[in-house]
This record gives sequence, structure tokens and C-alpha cells, in this order.
Amino acid sequence: MSETLLWGLQYAGYALEAALLIILLKRGYLRSLRSLCIFVGTLFAIDAGVRPLSLHFFGIASRQYYNLYWLTDLILVLASFALICAFFRRACLRHRDVWKTLRPALAIVLILELAISSSAFVEHYHQHLLFTHFMYDFSQDLYFTCVVLNTVLYLMLQWFKDRDRLLHLLVCGLGIQYAGPAANAALILVGHHSGAGAGAAWHMFRYLLPLCNATMLAIWVYAVSRQPLTSRMDVGANGGGLAVAA
Repeated sequence: MSETLLWGLQYAGYALEAALLIILLKRGYLRSLRSLCIFVGTLFAIDAGVRPLSLHFFGIASRQYYNLYWLTDLILVLASFALICAFFRRACLRHRDVWKTLRPALAIVLILELAISSSAFVEHYHQHLLFTHFMYDFSQDLYFTCVVLNTVLYLMLQWFKDRDRLLHLLVCGLGIQYAGPAANAALILVGHHSGAGAGAAWHMFRYLLPLCNATMLAIWVYAVSRQPLTSRMDVGANGGGLAVAA
């Protein structure tokens, strides 16, 4: 029963990814929400294509699948960070002074994460798993950074009293996708150090990750399918408008 539920969540995720990508392209969001289209396309290609094919050809216990899984995980986390940066830019369309401060700050955050995670090279230089250790450390560090940034973005939208309903739903969906796995990963870490509870946390993680991912995708499908087919306009002081892609 548990395995059936797990497979059901995974295939529901594949279906929602495909549906979301089709809606985005069909409704012309490739121009106005280019970053979201690229992220969803990358997610679908990896989640429903690259990983299942690698699993089929190499097997779950193979070194090839292990390496490819963490490489694609790194790609997805980087894509997620880029998406949050695009959301910040969209949120600051009417607050360009804020964006001028945020843009270099986001770049510095990424550089710092890279520098901190590079310590894995020194720590594991004698091991054959050097590359995957670095990818894992960097992915996890950047993932938790994305959790914090998404929370900051949500609070910023409240502070701006932004009426961009689409952006609100996209940010909330991303927050749900982050919240469950982040909490469970913390539980795994606590259980690992305390010697209790880690096994149960790992078991929950298997279900929580696809469930949160499917919930995020469902919210995004709802958001983009109900949004009017108009670009967000940045109105200047002269009353003119400029369509800006997120």
C-alpha cells in the first residue's frame, strides 16, 4: 500500500509538471514568465525523463545513478535559486531602488554559498566521492538559503502591499514545496545526532518530498490557468507602461 501511494504521488507530479508546462506555453507565458517556463521545463525533463531513464538502465544501487541524481539535484537547486531571483525582480518592478540593492546581495549570497560548500573539497579530498560530496553539501546549503529567501520575498510582498496575485500564488506554492522537506531534513539531522528518529524521518521524507512537490505544482497550475492573459505593466511617472518579463 505504501509503495502504491509513493508511485501515485510521483506520477501525479509528472502529470502536473506536464500540464503546467503545456498551460504556460499555450497561454503565451514564455515571454512574460520566461523564468518559470524554464524552471518547469527543467524540472519535467529531469524528474520525468533523465532520472527514470537512468534508474531503468543503471539501477538504484549503481554509482551512475547516484552521481546523476546528485548532479541533477544540484541543477534543480540552482534553477530554483534563479527562479527566486526572478521573483524578487518582479516584486521590485515598482521599487527599483530596492532591486538595485537586492541584485548584488543575491549574487554575494550565491558566491558565499559556493565558498562555504567548497570546504567539502578539503574535507573529502582523499575520497573517491569528492565530486558528489561537494554537490550534496552545496545543494543542501543553497536549498536552505532558498527557504530563507522565499520567506523574505513573501514578507516583502506583504510590506509592498503588492497586488500581483499571480506572484503571490507562485511564491506561496514555492514555500510549500520548501517547507516540508526542510523541516524533515532538520528532523533527520537531529535524529542522526541524537541516535533516534532518523529512520522514521527518512521514511517520511520519501512521501513528503513528492507530496509537497505535487501541492506546489497544483497551486501553480491554478495560478497560471486563472490569470488573465495580460503582462504585468510597470507604470512610470509619465503614465506609460512597459511590459516586463519575470
